[in-house]
Amino acid sequence: MHGTHEISPQPMRQCIGCQKGVDPREGPRLHKSMAQDPVFVWLKPPPLHGLMTVADIVTAADPSEHERLVREWCRQIWQAWTPHHHEVRQWITLGGYR
Repeated sequence: MHGTHEISPQPMRQCIGCQKGVDPREGPRLHKSMAQDPVFVWLKPPPLHGLMTVADIVTAADPSEHERLVREWCRQIWQAWTPHHHEVRQWITLGGYR
């Protein structure tokens, strides 16, 4: 099982990417910074069966399609975390992330 500080930044990155339009390439830097933040509590991850995965993204024929697929993947994952949107947005605010 993953720890809270490993899982919690993931929906935060999805929110920032999908809702605030942050460049997906900023994800690893944001994740590292967020994982060090003490504001998290455990959130039960949602079922992700049937959603896009990295395997879907690597099939992109060109950079434009890759970007489109990453944004769709982000949208799907963020939608799956709907029950926790309120908490995730609070963490973003408390942590001062965009």
